[in-house]
Amino acid sequence: MDNIPNPQPIMPPSGQTYYDPNQEFNYNTPPQKEKFYRKTWFVVLLMILFPPIGIVLAWVFKKPTNQVVRIVLTVLAVLIMIGAVAGGGSSETTESSTSTSDQPAATESAAQENKAEVEAPEPEPEPVVEEPTLESITALYLGDTEEGATVTAEDVTVTGTYSDGTEEEVTDFTLDDEPTLEAGQVVTVVVTAEDCTYEMSVACTTPLKEDYVATCESVDYDSLARNESDWVGVNVTVTGKVIQVMEDSSGNLYRIDITDEGNGFWDDTVLVAIDAEKLEDRILEDDVVTVYGTSTGLYTYETVMGSTMTVPSIMAEFIDFEYHID
Repeated sequence: MDNIPNPQPIMPPSGQTYYDPNQEFNYNTPPQKEKFYRKTWFVVLLMILFPPIGIVLAWVFKKPTNQVVRIVLTVLAVLIMIGAVAGGGSSETTESSTSTSDQPAATESAAQENKAEVEAPEPEPEPVVEEPTLESITALYLGDTEEGATVTAEDVTVTGTYSDGTEEEVTDFTLDDEPTLEAGQVVTVVVTAEDCTYEMSVACTTPLKEDYVATCESVDYDSLARNESDWVGVNVTVTGKVIQVMEDSSGNLYRIDITDEGNGFWDDTVLVAIDAEKLEDRILEDDVVTVYGTSTGLYTYETVMGSTMTVPSIMAEFIDFEYHID
């Protein structure tokens, strides 16, 4: 064993190398990229824009690396901070001063407004327009004036005269009574509207029988038939025999012969009309009656045979029954 020679290192051929396990190798790690906030430009920018933060970063990261330059930048940053603080205080002082100087002007303006309000004259009150008052009234009855009719407010028209001279129809009024009309009479009704009254007279147009009969003239057939125009509108009286009766709810018609031929014979027909309520007795054929009424001229009608006939006509107010011919 002692004769075994020590191994000699084998030399590689010229220009070649062999791996030596005992040799230490130095592996170089690639340099890491510097953070942006450590860069000199960023620190200098902060020292200008935000001096407190920029100054701290400048001395922590030693940026710029030249200490003299760093000191100069630090001094400039401090001056920037002092200028900013001084400028802000001056601005607040100026605003406060401006506000204080404006206060007297505002106070004076308010005082002038208050003075103007106090001195402004009060508007004159608008004149009160008074409603015209009713001073007097008149009334007119427009209803039925025949005997038996009743005077009611529905048939009365009231006109009022007002304080301004105008006249208008008055609808709010009362009557002291609603009388029923009687033949030959005049009734008085008191109409009241507000404080005004009016005495309204209503005359019944139905005459008393004796008064009306006294105005009627006796007339014969020839006078009525030949001289029609002389008798139209004249109150007349005739006596004759009823030869035909025509009764209706609106009124009755009678054909009456008014010329007495003797021995119960009558001739010369006239047409007589009358309101049914005016009759004292019912009139029948072959009754002899006396008629009191107004001549209304000639009247033409068609007979049952189809021919026409023209006869004198009378609007009767009264018909008296005399006797009946059997």
